[in-house]
Amino acid sequence: MMAARDDFWIRIEGIGGHGAHPHQAIDPVVTAAYVATALQSVVSRNLDPMQSAVITLHSVQAGTPIEIGTPTQSVTIPPVLDFAGVAKWFDPQTGDCLERRIREVATGCAAAFGAAAEVTYKRFLPATVNTSEQAVRVARVAMTVVGRDNVKPDIPPSMGSEDFSFMLQVKPGAYFRLGIGDVGGCFLHNPRYDFNDEAIVIGSALFIGIAEDELPMS
Repeated sequence: MMAARDDFWIRIEGIGGHGAHPHQAIDPVVTAAYVATALQSVVSRNLDPMQSAVITLHSVQAGTPIEIGTPTQSVTIPPVLDFAGVAKWFDPQTGDCLERRIREVATGCAAAFGAAAEVTYKRFLPATVNTSEQAVRVARVAMTVVGRDNVKPDIPPSMGSEDFSFMLQVKPGAYFRLGIGDVGGCFLHNPRYDFNDEAIVIGSALFIGIAEDELPMS
């Protein structure tokens, strides 16, 4: 249903200096720009095209905070830059490849600029994989509650991740999605997203139906 998620942090260590004399420094910002670009080649040039994976950098921190339009007091090249990112995958061998190549690409690219890269990599969420019996049961109950035409039992897996995956590693179960209709075209994680409260009634009915199907009254 959903991909595994790994988190990683990359610290680029250069040598700080004055912006007017870049030759006396090793610029971690320029180095990081190349590292970020090179990391985007890991999926496209190291994995079988039939294997899905994503590498996303979601945070960059370096130097002193700035205010747009206001000249800064500092014009120095910072000595350190920090990245944070996530890697998503389904197949464990793909996950191993991503971890290995992220480390190799970051350290190798940084070395080419005379800088150093320290990579911290953490396996976080496993892939969310339903068990067949429970998935069939949920689909059957859903067809009873909302009608066969409103149930999609074979939706494509999502590159999102879910901690329900931990439960599925120790107990059989099924993760399912509940449609909530038109919410103004705003997807999850959008500040304008507005959950449709009317879906709560349908969701409650589904859980009740699943419980009744599992534990029928005699």
